[in-house]
Amino acid sequence: MDLATGKAGGQIPVGAGPRAVAATPDGATIYVANSQSDTVTPIAAATGKPGKPILVDTSPWALAVTPDGKTLYVANSGSGTVTPVNTASDTPGAPIAVGEAPRAIAMAADGRTAYVLNWLSGTVTPLDTATNTAGQPIRVGAFPVAAAFSPSGETLYVANFGADTVTPIATGSDRPGWPVPAGYAPDALAATGQGVYAVDGNSDEVTRLGAGAATRVGYSPDAIAVSGTTAYVVNTIDGTVTPLDTSTGRAAAPLSVGLYSYPTSVVIAGKTAVVLDTYAGQLSLISTATRHVGAPITVGNFPVAATVTG
Repeated sequence: MDLATGKAGGQIPVGAGPRAVAATPDGATIYVANSQSDTVTPIAAATGKPGKPILVDTSPWALAVTPDGKTLYVANSGSGTVTPVNTASDTPGAPIAVGEAPRAIAMAADGRTAYVLNWLSGTVTPLDTATNTAGQPIRVGAFPVAAAFSPSGETLYVANFGADTVTPIATGSDRPGWPVPAGYAPDALAATGQGVYAVDGNSDEVTRLGAGAATRVGYSPDAIAVSGTTAYVVNTIDGTVTPLDTSTGRAAAPLSVGLYSYPTSVVIAGKTAVVLDTYAGQLSLISTATRHVGAPITVGNFPVAATVTG
C-alpha cells in the first residue's frame, strides 16, 4: 500500500494463516510468517512478487531481522524453536530450541542478541546471533507477551500478561530485575525517554512504570506506538485510538476509527500512524501532526500485522 497516495495495491498470495510481517533494513524484501503453512513467504518490495515459500518449523508466529539484514529469525510457536534464515539465499538453518510456545522476538540494536519470549514457559531465551545458539533461559512472569528496549538499549522490559507485571532485564548480563506492577494483564509496551508505558488490556488503562498512577484510555487497549512525545494507544473493542502525552501522562480525546472496526495494532510511518482495523478489513491513517483520521482504506480480510518500508 502506498501511504503517500492512500491507495492499496493488488493482493499478494502468501501461505495459510499469515501471522507476522517483517522487512529487511534496506526495505528490499518483506517476509510473511504463515502460521498454518509452516512457511515464510519472501516478497520483493519493488515488484510485490512473492518468492518460493521457505519451510521453517511448526506454526511460525513472530519475525525479527538483524540490523545488517543478513539473517531473519522465525519464532515457531508450535515447536518451541527459532529458525534462522539466510536472507541472501532465503535458506533456513537448523531450528534452535528455545522455550514453549515462543510468540515474540526482540532484536537488540547492535544485532548481537535476539530475545525470544516463550509464552507458556514464562521465560525469555537470549540467542547469540553470531553462533545461533541459545543462552540460559531468563525467568520472567507468566505469559510473556511483549517487549521493549530502553532508549539506551541497556534494559529490555518484558510484559507478563498472566502476572500483571513487567520484568526489566539488564541486557549486559541478561539478569532479570524485580517485577514491576503493571495494572491488569499488560499486553503491549513502549519505552521512551519519559518512561516505560504498559498497556493494560483488561483494566482499560496505560500504566507508567514506577509512577504510581495509570491513565484511563479506551475499552480493551491492545497496542501502542510512539511518535515524538505522543503514544498512540489502540482500543480494540470501542474502535478508537487514544493519543497519550508521554511527558505528562495525560490522554487526549479518543480518535474514532469505526465502532465495528476492531483495531488491533498500530505502526508509525513518518508523520502517519497506521492502524489495522482487523474486523473491517481496513487500514486507518492518522496524521500525527493534526490527529486527523483519514477515510478507511480497504485491504484484505482480517489484517493482523504491518511493516513499513521506504
